Amino acid sequence: MIVNKKYNDGRLFLSICDDNLIGKKFSDKNMILDLKKEYFSGEKTTESELSELIKKAYFISCVGINSIKILEKFKDIERKKVENIPYSFILR
Repeated sequence: MIVNKKYNDGRLFLSICDDNLIGKKFSDKNMILDLKKEYFSGEKTTESELSELIKKAYFISCVGINSIKILEKFKDIERKKVENIPYSFILR
């Protein structure tokens, strides 16, 4: 799992994505999920490191089966799908 961390006005924004999905694009009739490298590239992160980041995050975008499963351990989320690829957004 890859995590991209950005700060804006002192708030932490996280983009979390399964490694194998970065750079790919998925769509259905209502949604396009474009996992651009510029947005989702970051660092491989362990589950324990991610749990600390999640506690501090103001906004989280999360894509992929493995990433979503880990996020669900720490937050209640609404899981959605595009082409069977799960994703979720959390705004604190």
